[in-house]
Amino acid sequence: MTSRKVSPEKQASIQESTKKLFRQAQWTDGTIAGVKKAAKLINQPWYLSAGFIITSSIVGGLAVIGFGTRAGIRANNRRKAAEHLKNGDAGYSSVSLALDVTELNAKTIPETSNYGSLVLEKYRLFMTQYLEVRELNEQSHAFNKKDLSKAENVKAVKKYADLAGQLDTLDDVIGDTNTLLNRYAGWEGAWDRQVAPLRADLEQLPALLEKSEAQSLASTAVLASLHASMTQKLEQLGADFQSSRISPDAGLDALRSMNEELTEALKQHSTAMIDQFTKTKSEKATMEKAMGSSRQQDAYGRQGTILGSVYNWSMFYPVHSFSVGYASGRSEVSSDRSQASSSGSSSGYGSSGGSFSGSGSSSSF
Repeated sequence: MTSRKVSPEKQASIQESTKKLFRQAQWTDGTIAGVKKAAKLINQPWYLSAGFIITSSIVGGLAVIGFGTRAGIRANNRRKAAEHLKNGDAGYSSVSLALDVTELNAKTIPETSNYGSLVLEKYRLFMTQYLEVRELNEQSHAFNKKDLSKAENVKAVKKYADLAGQLDTLDDVIGDTNTLLNRYAGWEGAWDRQVAPLRADLEQLPALLEKSEAQSLASTAVLASLHASMTQKLEQLGADFQSSRISPDAGLDALRSMNEELTEALKQHSTAMIDQFTKTKSEKATMEKAMGSSRQQDAYGRQGTILGSVYNWSMFYPVHSFSVGYASGRSEVSSDRSQASSSGSSSGYGSSGGSFSGSGSSSSF
């Protein structure tokens, strides 16, 4: 009687024949490929072969796991798509309802104003982008449940949501620009929205400076001085604007200058705090990455202001993002140190030459 036993070497060959298909989530095709390979190795028709049973035991479990994983991914894609679709519809509806008002606001923005001309440049792209959002809206709603299980379609719906949200923010900026530059009724509210990010920074600054690790730094003293002077200057700026002692453009120029000065001081403070806490280049890179990522995410929200809209939003450094990024980076570095310390105190096979690398057989998909 001919033996149908599959040796370890042949098992490895069978597994190798399925890898590419399984990595592409083609579970059925992968299983069949493995069965055919097994049948060939034991010299029997694959559909009659005992290899079918043998290979099924080898790859069947992986296929079941693969099916479950794939189902989970598809379900997660549908959840993300539903969230993006909800956000996109909210933004698109808001922009559509305000379309006529946005157009009227744009028509009366003074082009002689530096900020007015910059915002009008944004508006010139507004209608082109609105037409794009409308097409994305139709495309997103044409997807069925099966379509929304696919990652590429989730990306399309996310693009719809992102662009609709950007336009919803921009039409508010256009309205505030028109109201503020012309000093129309409600300009006080428009001014407050421009000042709000810097005011929030100044309110959060003391907590940042009170950190124990910041007490001995020269950059802390610089920020403390800026906090006192800017708090007073911001109040005076509001009073000057209200009494018309300064023009809207001059007021926005002063606001920009203050934001830039605070941002530069925070960048210097970031460098000082990182240098003080970290011990290696790797730790420094980890901290810088964490703080940079937090800064980008937080500053992005400033697009709702005139300054944030017409200038690169990443030029600003919110105090909140500094605090979050520093805490995140410090936690990551501390965790890495703890793991390194634990590894160093264990016997470890690597240091004694007793590595498991290359021993036995390994079957990885």
